[in-house]
Amino acid sequence: MVVDRSFQSLWTVGSWDDPVGGSCIGSSHLSKGKPNQDSYLLEQWDERGATFAAISDGHGDEKYWRSDVGSKLAVQGFKELLQEQFLPLIRDPDQDPEKLRGGWETIGKSLRTRWLQLCAEHLHGTPFSAEENARIVNEHRQLIRRPIIAYGATLSGSLLFQDYGFFLHLGDGDLLGIDPNGKIETLFEEPEVKANDTASLCQQK
Repeated sequence: MVVDRSFQSLWTVGSWDDPVGGSCIGSSHLSKGKPNQDSYLLEQWDERGATFAAISDGHGDEKYWRSDVGSKLAVQGFKELLQEQFLPLIRDPDQDPEKLRGGWETIGKSLRTRWLQLCAEHLHGTPFSAEENARIVNEHRQLIRRPIIAYGATLSGSLLFQDYGFFLHLGDGDLLGIDPNGKIETLFEEPEVKANDTASLCQQK
């Protein structure tokens, strides 16, 4: 399930500092000789001082061997949806709060569909190899009917302005807001998840 929450009043800032970010490989990946399967993107857009941020966590378990691609496509799909569907609302001089809220909810509902389309296009262009198909038959038979599982990933993202922000979150992890006084707020209340058991873009509705 995609959870989204928007704030019309966080705190007002004159401008955001240049965004910084990074991703490092986890210990479980290192122990198994796997690459970093996470992706992120930070950009500043000339849309009333907007800062775009998105991070996607590729699941990394054995049956999610294309989750490095899945995480990249999640970030890409989120950015595309914002540019296509949400920025026109931001450019509207009326700035109707209800239209903005409704538009953001549309992004949340459309994200999984866009991600599935991007993964299907990648799979069509880069089919599973004979070795990968053998793994599916012998070890991960659920991928016979749902090959998209191999791309499993989560997504957290935001679009920040000087005095308000929009946030979207799917999966485990946390989104935190820190005000100028150092007060930390968890933006989403999430149910407890255990290790690799988490909500995912690749789960069936």
